[in-house]
Amino acid sequence: MKRNLTSAFSTRALLEQESIVDRCVNDFVTTIGSAEGSQMKGLNMTKWYEMISFDILGEMAFGESFHAVESKPHFWSELIVSHLYFITVLDNLRRYPSFVTMGKFLLPFATTSVRDKHSGYTREKVNHRLAAKSPRKDFMTTLTSKVSTGEISKEEMTAHASTLVIAGGETTSTFLAATTYYLLTTPKAYRALQREIRDAFSTYEEIDASSAQKLPYLQAVISEGLRMYAPGSQGFPRVSAGVEIDGHWVPPGAEMYTSAWTVTHDSQYFKDPFLFNPERWIDEDSTDVKEASQPFSLGPRGCLGRNFAYMEMNLILAKLHWTYDFELVDKSLDWEGSSHLHVMWWKPDLWVKVLPRTEILEPYGPNVATAEGKTYQFHVRITAPPFGDMSGANDLVFAETMTQTERLMQSWSSKPSDELQFDVNGLTLAVISMAGFGKRLDWTSNQDDTSNIPSGYDMSFLRAISDTTGYMTAILLLPKWLLRLTPLKCAAVAHENLDRYMRAMIRAERERILSDNAYESVSARGNLLTSILKASALEAAENARKDSSARKEAFTEDEVMGNLFIYLLAGYETTANAILYGLIVLAVRPGIQAKCIAEVDRIYAEAASQSRSTLTYAEDFDKLEYLYGFMYETFRLYPGVIMITKMVKKDTVVTVPGDGSKQQPRSIVLPRECRVYLNSPATQYSEAYWPDPETLDPHRWDRVARPDGSSEKEGKHNVVAADKTRQMRGTFLTFSDGSRACLGRKFAQAEYIAFLATLLREYEVALGDEMDRDLAEKDLNLRCAGKVTLAPNDHFKLKLVKRH
Repeated sequence: MKRNLTSAFSTRALLEQESIVDRCVNDFVTTIGSAEGSQMKGLNMTKWYEMISFDILGEMAFGESFHAVESKPHFWSELIVSHLYFITVLDNLRRYPSFVTMGKFLLPFATTSVRDKHSGYTREKVNHRLAAKSPRKDFMTTLTSKVSTGEISKEEMTAHASTLVIAGGETTSTFLAATTYYLLTTPKAYRALQREIRDAFSTYEEIDASSAQKLPYLQAVISEGLRMYAPGSQGFPRVSAGVEIDGHWVPPGAEMYTSAWTVTHDSQYFKDPFLFNPERWIDEDSTDVKEASQPFSLGPRGCLGRNFAYMEMNLILAKLHWTYDFELVDKSLDWEGSSHLHVMWWKPDLWVKVLPRTEILEPYGPNVATAEGKTYQFHVRITAPPFGDMSGANDLVFAETMTQTERLMQSWSSKPSDELQFDVNGLTLAVISMAGFGKRLDWTSNQDDTSNIPSGYDMSFLRAISDTTGYMTAILLLPKWLLRLTPLKCAAVAHENLDRYMRAMIRAERERILSDNAYESVSARGNLLTSILKASALEAAENARKDSSARKEAFTEDEVMGNLFIYLLAGYETTANAILYGLIVLAVRPGIQAKCIAEVDRIYAEAASQSRSTLTYAEDFDKLEYLYGFMYETFRLYPGVIMITKMVKKDTVVTVPGDGSKQQPRSIVLPRECRVYLNSPATQYSEAYWPDPETLDPHRWDRVARPDGSSEKEGKHNVVAADKTRQMRGTFLTFSDGSRACLGRKFAQAEYIAFLATLLREYEVALGDEMDRDLAEKDLNLRCAGKVTLAPNDHFKLKLVKRH
C-alpha cells in the first residue's frame, strides 16, 4: 500500500505541487488581513489554520479546494475536528478485538454517525476526482491511474484519501497553532524570526518554499515547534515481534507506541525541555540530543508526507510573518495547558490580532514614519523643515483649503449632501495634491474625462491620486501581481500611474532647483515636494563640503517617493475623517456651533477693518482660539488613529500604579525592541487626565494643565500661538507624542481651521431632515467605521443652511 503513494511525495512531485499550495497560501494570507475584526477583536487562529490546512488537502487529495478560507469552515472539516474525540475512540477500539462487535451496540449513535459520514463523503469526493480525469499533479494522480488499470480498487483509494485528510490536515494546523502560540509568548524568538524573514526577502513575491527552507532560524523555529507540540504526540504504531521492554514482555502481534511528547520533554535529552528555545537547534555548543525528536517517526513506517509538510510549514510561516505583525489578544493565555491529547491534540481557541507590519508602510523603502535610529535622524533632518511655519507650506495649506471649501459650498448649495464623505474626501485630496505636489485639482470635475491624459499614462493625475488613496489598504497589503488578479486591478493601475506622475514631477523639480544656485539662500517656501528637494540639495551640499566622497543627493528618488507617499497616506484620510466628525458635532451641538460662528464673524470683521477680504494663516490662524479648542476636543474624543505604535529602544521598567485598595503597584519589564501599542481612546477618555472626559468642552484648551490634573486659565499667551498640548505628556495621542510625534500636526490644524472658518462664514451645518438629533448623537458616540483610521458611519445626512 505504501508503494502506491510514495511517488506522490517524491521531490519531483513536490516541485509540481508547490504552485497549488502557493496559491492556497496566498489566498489565506490575503484573507486574514482583511477579515472582520482581525486588528481589534482578533481571529481564532486555531480555526483559521484548520481551514487553510483543509483547503490545501482538498486541492491535493480531490483536485479542488473546500474554500473554507474564502467563506467558512467546511462541514467535513468541522465534522472531523469537532468529533476528534469520538474518532479517537473508534481508532483505539479496533485494538481490542473482543470489543469490536460489542462496540457497535455500546458506542453512541453520534459516534458511528461521524464515522459513516466521513467515509461516505470521502467516497463521494473520490468518485468526483476519478470522473474529472484531471491532468494536474496531486496526491491522487498515481492512484487514479492505478484504479483505471485495476491495480487497486476504489475502496483502497478511498481509504488512502480518508487517511490523508485526517492526518495531513489536522497535523499541519496543530503545528501552526502551537508554534504561533509559542512565538507570541516568546518575544525574543518572535523578533528574531521576523528579522530573518524580512531581511531575506525584499518583496512578498520572492518567497517560495525552497528559499524559505534555507533560512536557518525559520528551520529552528519549525524544529522547536514540532518538538514542543508534536502533532502526532501518541506516536506511530509498531507491531511487536515478541520483545521484553523494561522488564515487561510484549507478545508478538501487539501494537507498541513511543510517545513523542514524553521523549521530547525528557531532561536527559533536552535542557529546559519545557521552554520554547529555537536557538538550541542552531547552537553548536548545545548538548541536546536532537535525534530524540522524531515528529514524523522513523524507519519504513515513517510519515510519507514529511517533505510536503515542511513545504507547507515553510511557505505559511514565511509569508505570514513577512506580511503581518501578530499579537495575542489575551496575554495571560495558557494555550498549551488548556490542550488535551486523544491520539491527536484537542486544541483550544487561539485569538490573535493580525496587524499590518510597520514595513508595509515602506513601498519605496524607509521613510520618516517607519525609520529607526540614525536612519530616522537622517530622514527627519530633511523632512521636518518643510512643515515649519518658515517653509510656507502651512500658508499654502490654509489658502488652498479656503479655495477648495468655496467649491464645496457651491456644490452643496446646489444639491443635498448625499455624498458627504465623498465630498470631504475630495476636498482634502485636492489640498494634499496642491500642498504636496503643487498641482491644483478640481475634484468636482468628471474624473473619467480622458481629454487631459498625458502621453504615456492610462489616466489623469486626479484619477490616479483618487483611486490610489481610495484603495490604499489593498495597495499596501497585497503584492502587485496578486492585486492585478483581483477585482481591484484598477488599484494597481492607479498606483502605477501615480508612481509615474510623482517620479516625473520629482525629476523636473530637481532639475529646476539644481539649475538655480539661489536655492542655497532662499528658504524652502512652497509645496512639500519642492521643500524636500531643496532641503535635500542643501544637505548634499553640506555633506560635500565636509566629505568629497559623500553622495551627490542626500535623498534618492525612492526616498523622496517614500516620504511623499507617507504624507499622502497620513495627511489625507485622517484629516478628512476629522473634518467629518467636526461637521457632525456642529450639527448635533448648535450651541457650540453658535460660538464658533461668533468667533469667525469677529475675526472676519477684524480682517475687513484692515482692508482684507479673506483670512490668512500668518495673520489670522492664531486668533481663532475657540475654533482651535473645538478642533482639539473633536480630535480628543474621536482620534483618527486609535493605536499608536512605539518601539522600546532599551530594556525599560514601567511602573503601573495601583488603585489605592486591592490593586497594588507593579513593575513590568519591557525588553529592548519590544513593540508597544498605545490606546488613544482609553488615554483620552481617562478621568485621571481629563475631568469629565466625555464632555466636549472647547474651553478646556484655554487652560494650562498642572501635573496634579488641576488647571488654571491661560495667561496673556493664547493657546493657538503656543501650539502646545496643555496636558501632561502622553495624555493626548491624536498626533502621537514625544520625539516621533506627527510632523504634519500644524498642516492638519491649518486645513481644519481654514475649512470651518470659510464654511461657517456663510453657512450653518444642520442634520438632514430625516435625522433625529438624539439618535444621531448616540450614533456619533457609539458607532463608527473606517478601515485604517477611525471614521463616522456614512449614514449621517447633513445640509447647509444659508446664514442671514
